[in-house]
Amino acid sequence: MAAAYDRLSLFLHNPGPVHMAAAERALAYVRGTHDQGLLYCDPGAENQNILTGWVDSDFAADSDTCRIVTGSIMALNSAPVSWRSCHQGGVTFSSSGAEYVGASAVAQ
Repeated sequence: MAAAYDRLSLFLHNPGPVHMAAAERALAYVRGTHDQGLLYCDPGAENQNILTGWVDSDFAADSDTCRIVTGSIMALNSAPVSWRSCHQGGVTFSSSGAEYVGASAVAQ
């Protein structure tokens, strides 16, 4: 949903029919998933306070700017506590460089 919001927000000043259709699809998704959510519970004494993170980057995914799109999620005791999808500031020359930039951004 964050990625859809990110892309749609680029066209707020001059939306066209394609953008309105995409916004309607995003709202339909929200309507269809309103009863789903995150569950936070006690994982037991042996699994207390375990922080896990995942990150993935898409090399030159944005065809307009060739910038890196990075997504990440951090979970505490197997429950998501932070998630993000964003464009990175620079351009890399390889997919491994894109992964490094994404992992570095999440570690910071």
